[in-house]
Amino acid sequence: RALPIAASVGLPLGIQETRDLHDTIAGRVAERRQPVIIAENVPLDPDIRQAIHERTDISSGISLPLIARGQVIGVLNASRGRGGQSFSRGHLELATVLASQASISIDNARLFDQLKRLSQVSQALASAMDLDEAIAVIVSAPQRLVRARGAALWLLEDETPRLTQTEGLDGVAVPPLTRAEIEDRFSADDQGGWATIPLQHSEKTIGALVARFGASEPGEERLG
Repeated sequence: RALPIAASVGLPLGIQETRDLHDTIAGRVAERRQPVIIAENVPLDPDIRQAIHERTDISSGISLPLIARGQVIGVLNASRGRGGQSFSRGHLELATVLASQASISIDNARLFDQLKRLSQVSQALASAMDLDEAIAVIVSAPQRLVRARGAALWLLEDETPRLTQTEGLDGVAVPPLTRAEIEDRFSADDQGGWATIPLQHSEKTIGALVARFGASEPGEERLG
């Protein structure tokens, strides 16, 4: 899994990049869902101590998980360079309040963005003039609404699924879909890479929209 830096102030350009979760203090904080303070006379577990050895420019730091609706959506870091005053437990308590408010704000902004995109998709679908245009709106919806990598639309013809259209799946093999696999409920594969959403009209299943949620690189999964 990867943890990209979304925004920063005062960081050297060399470290403003995506890092593996296991390689950073922030990654360990995200995995454990617990804050960390790096300061004089504050004990650290071996994993955190190993990670801080890589940052010789930092003398003290605070790292807190950003949690919204029970899910970790990011990590808030603050650090001080060599020669600066060390962070205290009071600083950690203040930063915890800030992280809580930041989590709510980020989550609310994301929800607003999702509702805005849903409205745009609904308007586009309502204004579609023919079947081809409606299909184009439907197959693009997972990318616009839930940041899927791509999607494939299957429609039933004589009870046989036919791959009608794809988007964003260049170079990706779309798994075949049988009639029995088009259920009356949402389903996903064991790895969470593909999700199948049945399409129904008047209580009759007419096909399925299959969305791809795999990361952009093999074995990579981005947080948040």
